[in-house]
Amino acid sequence: MHEARSLAPRTGGGHASAASCQPLGTKDEPLHRLANLDAQEANRDRTCVVAAEGAVETPELFVRKSSKIPDDSCDEHPFAASLEGGTPGAYCNDVEFELVDGEWIYAQANSTKPLFKEAQCSRGHVPLDLNSAAGQELGRLVQAQRMIDFDAYTVRIPA
Repeated sequence: MHEARSLAPRTGGGHASAASCQPLGTKDEPLHRLANLDAQEANRDRTCVVAAEGAVETPELFVRKSSKIPDDSCDEHPFAASLEGGTPGAYCNDVEFELVDGEWIYAQANSTKPLFKEAQCSRGHVPLDLNSAAGQELGRLVQAQRMIDFDAYTVRIPA
């Protein structure tokens, strides 16, 4: 089994899926590599239906918060590049992060969807450069470990 080191802010509980009881990416519930780029894009499109700031919030839409989060982007978990990715956004917790006294705290980001423990995925409001850096880390793991389609891997969030 391979291990990806996440660059995302620590969200508490040791799970990459903020405010979720779905600990995907752990030893017991690993993620699996999805190599097909078209399938990855389809996963991303299902989870991150993006709308410009000011759009009316609905459970499906990921409404950018560019005035609050510079260069806001949709960071999904499970990753679009995993077989487990692609959950429709209406079933995801939408979260934003704030650094408070040296600790990352997450909060509800979509007024139409309260956070719920049974969420099948999470969509985080993350600056694009951090989101891209996390994706690049996964890409480095794939190359370094010579991962092929369907290989299992875990996600570790450093403190």
